[in-house]
This record gives sequence, structure tokens and C-alpha cells, in this order.
Amino acid sequence: MGYPIQFRGQAYIRVGSSIKKLNDHPAREKNLWQKLSSKNFEKEIALENLSINDVLDKLDYKTFCEYKQLTVNNGINQDFVIEKMQESKLIKKSKGRIHITNLGAILWANDIDDFSNLSRKANRLIVYKGIDRLNAVKEIVSEKGCVAELPIIVDYIFAHLPIKEEMEGIFRKERLLYPKEAVRELVLNALMHQDFGETGVSTMVEIFSNRIEIRNPSKPLVSTYRFVDTLPKSRNETLARELRQLGLCEERGMGIDKVVDLCEINQLPAPTFRNDGNSTTVILYAPIEFSKMSKDDKVRATYLHTCLKYVRREFMTNQSLRERLQVNKSNYPQISKIINYTMEAGLIHYKNPKSTIGRNVQYIPFWVKPSDIDLNI
Repeated sequence: MGYPIQFRGQAYIRVGSSIKKLNDHPAREKNLWQKLSSKNFEKEIALENLSINDVLDKLDYKTFCEYKQLTVNNGINQDFVIEKMQESKLIKKSKGRIHITNLGAILWANDIDDFSNLSRKANRLIVYKGIDRLNAVKEIVSEKGCVAELPIIVDYIFAHLPIKEEMEGIFRKERLLYPKEAVRELVLNALMHQDFGETGVSTMVEIFSNRIEIRNPSKPLVSTYRFVDTLPKSRNETLARELRQLGLCEERGMGIDKVVDLCEINQLPAPTFRNDGNSTTVILYAPIEFSKMSKDDKVRATYLHTCLKYVRREFMTNQSLRERLQVNKSNYPQISKIINYTMEAGLIHYKNPKSTIGRNVQYIPFWVKPSDIDLNI
């Protein structure tokens, strides 16, 4: 089945000679899920022995048809929809009955609580007043599958993002502090790469007055220092492929590059990518003046700027970093100091070890060897 046996929605496990509630023993629950997830989680059955009407009641087939751009003459043809769902591995057929897979439930559930093994994976959005978690003013828990409810969640996030006012000619205009494309990319990334074997946790978006934190319940598949320019690697390959076919992601490993680029274009502080053990957190920050940035903020911006430059087959210099951080040309010694901090942290080094003096010295990320580069570029 791919999930623990339940009675009236409660999972149980044998401990010695006694039967105990599974959620009272988190260590055993984690081990159980790890064993179960060694199978292909997306292809495992979430709900079994259903009729066609049951399936169309449990899954948001209308939105599925819209995303798939399925045109059906004379309304919805049930057999046609079921065939397309089977092609997308949302369901399986066996002996005249239909089983909904975990993939089908994750993406298209009308009510995630209908699937007991996934009910705790509902996505959460929390809006706080201020910069800490002391005063939550709004909390939303998804009721549907992640794609079925994605437009609602994303629109709600945008509706609660801080706004800044700008003058455009003689007119005052309002603009979101954060680029929509970056937020949407990170939300989809969290959905796509979450570890479904981690129980009791789900993807979470938290909005503060000075930042957005997006948490994905999984360990990162690569070092957080290699999120830029890393080769694509999906924890949930079937899920990633389906999201790509729906036009929601590229599955080319360029999403984080795009986010870092958008932060630079919009003159935002560099994002934070954090490995929290069993979860991965990405933080987008509201604009902050250079003079108020911490040393860590400046080092992080320098490193990611160097990575982004290298991805473009360009190289970071004092001038390019001044432009990134909006520092006047006359203050180039400040930038030199930040570059030295970043080098001391082991995050960047000289492109050409024989050319280390002058304002036009070029730098590369630590994971690139100078010997791998044509020094004449």
C-alpha cells in the first residue's frame, strides 16, 4: 500500500506486545516512512478500489483538463479524462477498479484530507506582523492538491507581500518589494523537491515585514553553496516531470539562478539558502541600504554575484560588485575589503593567480579551478 494501516484515520504500530499510536513514536514513524519511501513514493497508491465517479469526485479533474489544454466535445467525457489521468500516472487501473496514486493526490486532490497518508503534507502560509513569529495575523493551510490550489496560494502570497511606493514621472505607483517570478519559482521549488518521507511537516511560506522564508521539508540534494549553476537533480522525478509538462517548471536546474538574478536586477539583498538538517530554507529580504548590511550580508552578495557572473561566462570585479551593491566609484576600497572577507571565507578566489593587483582583478567561485579557465577570456 505504501502507507501504514489505519483505523478511523489513526495509524498504529506494534511496540513490543502492545499496539501504540504511530504518531506517539516519532523515531519509529520516521524509520517506517524511510523504508516506505525507498519505493517510488509517487507511484504508490494513496486511495484504492474506486469507481470512475469516485475518482472524479476526489480529484480536481476540471482544473486538470484546463492545465492539460484538453478539449472535449459536448462537455467532459469521463472515459477520456480517466485515460489522460492514467497517462500522467495519477491513477492506476486493476481488475475494473481504479486506484489514485500519491502523485495524483499530491497534485490534484479536491480535499487533501481524503488521503490520510498525505493529510499532514498540506502546504501552509503564515503572515506575521513584524519581524518575528510572536504575532501571526493570518494562517492558511491548503485544502487541495498543490497544483489544484497553486493559483489561490500564489495570489494570496502576492496579496500579503509588502508594497513600496515609487514615483513614475508625476504619478505615484505601488510595487511589490519582491519580484513575483522569484517568489513563484521558490514556492514551486519547495513543492517539487520536498521529501515525502518526512512526516508531520510540509512546505511552508512565512511572510514577515522584512523578509519571506520558504521552507521545504527535505535535506538539500546538493550543498547550498552549489545551488547556482548546479546540474538538475530531482528528488521526485515523476512529480518534476509532470510539473514540467504542465508548464510550471523547467526542470533544467536554472530556477535558483533566476532567483539570484532577479534579486540583483531589483537591487534586493542576496537570498539566503540554508540547510536546516531535515529541511531547506530560502530567505528573500526586503531592500536594505549598503551601510546597514551586515558583514554576512555583504559576503553572501559577493559570493552569489561571483557565481552569477561565472554562469554568464563573465567574471566578478571590484566594479561589477560596486554596481551590484550600488556603491559609489570613490568608495571602491570598501568593496575591496568585502572581496577580501569573501576570499578569507574560502568562497571565491582569483581567476588568474598571477594577476592579483589592481581594480580590474577578476574573481571566480571556489568550486572553479583557475586551470579550468582560458585566462585570456
